This record gives sequence, structure tokens and C-alpha cells, in this order.
Amino acid sequence: GAVKHPGVYELSTTPKIKNLLERAELVREARKDLIFLKRTNDDGTTSILQVDGNEVLANEGSSNNLLLEHQDEIVVDSLSRFVDKSTIKVSGAVRHEIEHSYDASGRMTVRSALNLAGGTLSDAADQAFILRTNSNNTTEKEYIRVDIKEVLDLSQGKADIALSPDDELIVLSNSESDDIKLITISGSVRIESELEYAKNLEIRDAIMLAGGLQREASGVIDVYRNTYEAAASSFRTEVFSVKVGTNYEPENAGSFALKPGDKLVARKLDHFESKAIVTIQGEVNQTGQFALIKNNETVSELLTRAGGLTSEAFSEGAYILRDSTKNLVLDLKKAMLSTNSASNYILKDGDQIVVPKIENIVYVDISNTQAHNTLGQDSLQWWIGVPYEEGKSASWYLESFAGGPANFLEDPIEYVKSPNGGLSRSKNKLWLFKKQPKVNVGSTIGYLSAKNNSTWNTDGDRHKSLLRLRKGVIINMDRERIQTLKTN
Repeated sequence: GAVKHPGVYELSTTPKIKNLLERAELVREARKDLIFLKRTNDDGTTSILQVDGNEVLANEGSSNNLLLEHQDEIVVDSLSRFVDKSTIKVSGAVRHEIEHSYDASGRMTVRSALNLAGGTLSDAADQAFILRTNSNNTTEKEYIRVDIKEVLDLSQGKADIALSPDDELIVLSNSESDDIKLITISGSVRIESELEYAKNLEIRDAIMLAGGLQREASGVIDVYRNTYEAAASSFRTEVFSVKVGTNYEPENAGSFALKPGDKLVARKLDHFESKAIVTIQGEVNQTGQFALIKNNETVSELLTRAGGLTSEAFSEGAYILRDSTKNLVLDLKKAMLSTNSASNYILKDGDQIVVPKIENIVYVDISNTQAHNTLGQDSLQWWIGVPYEEGKSASWYLESFAGGPANFLEDPIEYVKSPNGGLSRSKNKLWLFKKQPKVNVGSTIGYLSAKNNSTWNTDGDRHKSLLRLRKGVIINMDRERIQTLKTN
């Protein structure tokens, strides 16, 4: 506690409280009349004894000078622990807003508090308020009006006003409130800004302070103004449209005068669009970023401008990534052969066209095959790459390289996912044989269960479900995520 040398002492050197207090040396602010002795009893409980330190230090034979025992603890509190700590605040139109410790002598007054705050500002009003808190109930407050001019005018001989603990002196300002003093400008300007109002501020000045108009600005500035109507005791909003020229001078309103609180909005030209950029990656003669140079520019038009495909382009695997998340299925051969092809998409800003390099591989999903049964359910291998052989069906690949469907799979059907993201499946034709989907280079093939598979509808024509899927439903199947879920 309030001692110079806190710590642990040998009982043999400090057998009594007086010895220990003298060794530890009390600091000046220590409360000597109330010292506590904490003692641990044999049963593990603690007793707290109150000792008058003044008496102990003055008289060694005092009954308060107890013999100490092993593990006794002496606690000496500081006088500040027994005093309510109060402050005085000064805020508002003063040079320095302050929060100062309350003068316990009671000599703190409004005048001395203002002097501590550096005095009042030039726009300070004559009136101020003291916000006072009831010391017996801190939730109860009251406002006391103060005439600052009288308090500071010493020639009048007016009595100063004493402040109480936790008072806040609030000095009012003659200026208008901050929100009314501001003018805002937004819209097609380079820097949307809040400007402090001045009587000589004009629309031209506000535009220049906002960095000027953007390229797409129409030159029309709408000014919104709240006007108070005394008869209706309400505000109404007025709108003024001001056309400005190249030097931002108003053309149709003369010297339009701004008022505090006005909101200026620079209007944008109708149908203005910033330059759209599309990125081309992969096996195209010119790759990188390309600007769309006309409305509704298509895939074939842009790829033609980029020099066309390289000899190693794998057009069956081409796709478009839109909005960084949507993978658009792209039949690039059809798009390049016919401008009217449904795959000849109209491009938009941010699109990425990806044309991979040709490869001679087909990927086999072995998750529902005999191959995975052989590897075991704990295996992390779910996909294998095998050589592409032209004309071979999905079932041929699955039988040849994965041993056919797993025993647990009911009514297996083959699926083929094309490199460009398209999805198709085998289906019974006249209940005699299955019509197999075409397998291209880079395709992924595997088995699904016709009886327990939510990917396909169980109605008569499942192919219609596939067509609806290709019109806009995006299914993102992350292989690592699926692998983790299956393993767990």
C-alpha cells in the first residue's frame, strides 16, 4: 500500500506492527489512523483486524501494536481512496475546453474557470449555463443560467458564482450552428466536399473547390434549399437548376446567391458510360486488356480485333468469367463461325475471356466407381487424368479406367462436364439403350445415381433441366471443398 518499501519481511526482524511500519516507511499521503491486518487462520479462512497506526507509532506498548504471525499482511491505504474525485468542465465558446480537478477548498468560481480555459472567444454570447449534478443523486441534473458579461465585468462589482463538484460551464456562441454554416457539393465533381459558408461564395467557387466537374458532367447544377414557412410552421425544399459554362459561370441565373445549408448536386450526362475494359487471357494472338469500342460488342468481334486464336488454342475449353464469380459457358467455335450464335455473348465491363492451351486428357471422377472402392474410403484421390481417345463414350472411359460403377450406386447414370462448363448426362432411349453424352478433350466424366441425385429432375425429359441450368443458374463445385466434405 502507501509505503516506500512494500514487500515480504522476515518475521524475526519485524515481530510487531510498529517494527514493520518503521521498516516499510509510510509515505506522506498514507492514512495512518486506519491500517488493516489480514491474518490467515488455521482453517484457511482470513480475518481482517483494524489498527490505529497513529497510536501504534506513538506508543510501542499500545494494545494495537500486535505481535505478527507467519503470513500476516499489513495494508496501508492512501488518503485519496477516501475522497470523492470531482472535476470542473468548461466547454463551448472558450479558447481551450478543459476538464480540471475540483478545488477542494471550494474557491473555484465561474470567473476562475473561464481564466483556466484561456478566456472566451470573440463570438462568445453573453449567456452561459452551468450544468449541475445533484451530489446525492447523480441522475438528477439542473441548468443554471449565467450572465457572463456581468461576471467578467469587475467594474460592476457583481459577485462571482461559486462552482460545485462536477459542474460543467457551457459558454454559448453567437455564430450559427455548424450544419447550417456548411454547403455541400456532390455528384459529377472530382471531390465531393463540405464547404464552410461565406457570403461571397458563388457556385463557380464551390465547383473549383471541389476539384472541378468530371468529364461526364452535364453542366447542370441542382441546388436544394430548405426554406422555413412561418405561416405553416414547417420547412419546404426548393430546387434551383443552374446551367454553368466552361468556366463554371452560371449561364441562365446571373449571379446566383448561395445560402447556408444549400446542397449542390452536379448532374451527369444522360446515357454516359465510362470506357468498358475486357481482359483476354490464354491462347489468343494478342492478350491483355481491351477497351470495348462500340455498343454491344461481342466475343467474336473482340477476339478478331485481338488477332484471333493461336494454333494451340483449345476452343472447347474457353469460357468467360463475369463479375469475378460467374462462369459463362462458351461454345467458342460457334461464336467465331456465326455472329448470330447464342454463344456470341455481348461483352460487358470487367469480363475475362479465357482460352486455354489444347491438351489430350480426359478427367475421370472416381468417387462413385470401383476404383475408389479399391483405394478405400479414406483415400484423398478423387480424380484421375487419362488419355483422350476420339469417339469413345463416357461409359467406355469409366469402365476402362475406373472399373465401372461402385456396388452401392443405384441406377448409375454417366455425366460429362465439358471444359467450358457445360453439363450433360446419359439417358435411356426407348428403354433399349443409353444415349451417351459426347466426350471432348478436357472433359470430366463420372457417375451419378438416378434414384438419389438432386442435380437432375426425375421427370420424363431430364435434358430440359440441363437447358434451364445453362440459362443462368450457376453451380460452383470446388473440388477441394467436395474432397474435404467427403473425407470428413
